[in-house]
Amino acid sequence: CSDCEGGTMTSAQLQFIVGQLGEAYGGQLEVEVIDLAQTPDMRWQKVIDGASGQGAALPLLALNGVPRLWGKFDYRMAAEVIEVQREMEVG
Repeated sequence: CSDCEGGTMTSAQLQFIVGQLGEAYGGQLEVEVIDLAQTPDMRWQKVIDGASGQGAALPLLALNGVPRLWGKFDYRMAAEVIEVQREMEVG
């Protein structure tokens, strides 16, 4: 999407995406926003290190601990990545 390329996401944009994912997937998906600048969390360090090795930028969408989407993205992009992951897991 043209609004998603380059730049950074605002907190409001990120909260909107998180809310939409929560509504769409309910209990099937845990959606969590972690501001690493404010509260460094060691359980995410492996994900962050892996993403950094791929040249990824924040924010970051990780599925099952694997970085799948990073930088500026919209709800549609996040949902598409989640659906592909779910199809791969089901087989």
